[in-house]
Amino acid sequence: MLFRSLIRAGDYDTAKSVAQSALARTPDDHLLNQLLGISDFYSHDYTDAAQVFIKLSPPYQYPAVVAQSLATAAVVEANTNPSEAVQYAQRALSIDHSTNSRFALGVAQLGDKEYTDAIATLQAVRAEQQRDPHTAERDRYRLDQELLQAYSGAGDTTDTQPIIAEMHRL
Repeated sequence: MLFRSLIRAGDYDTAKSVAQSALARTPDDHLLNQLLGISDFYSHDYTDAAQVFIKLSPPYQYPAVVAQSLATAAVVEANTNPSEAVQYAQRALSIDHSTNSRFALGVAQLGDKEYTDAIATLQAVRAEQQRDPHTAERDRYRLDQELLQAYSGAGDTTDTQPIIAEMHRL
């Protein structure tokens, strides 16, 4: 398929144009809408991609890309549009229960000032990361930063101490 070869070649603008042209003729085509969202995602237009994917219902031809796109948009939008970010993250989580989707949900909850929920979500991700020896230190550090913000928002200074110690160790 032309679209796949354009994506593989990194020609995301052309892939987007191809998808948009085809959608002009058949705007409700589920696969074409997914392809438009995928080209938006690979073009780093995360919010545009998420807006396409949030309108589509499963099944998805490329569920991993859809979930990654929604999770990325949730993190990007968490501080500017937190309620939408929560929606994106929840949809990502419904597609893919990975730590990435759960991290996005925690960040979105934090942005939405749902501190207790954010703490619970991010703590669960943190526990899983600690069990995985392949988790990059930068990912652990980023998670700890978000968790510290959640604890701070909740007014909890006691539980921040072990996290601060861990961040200094990293």
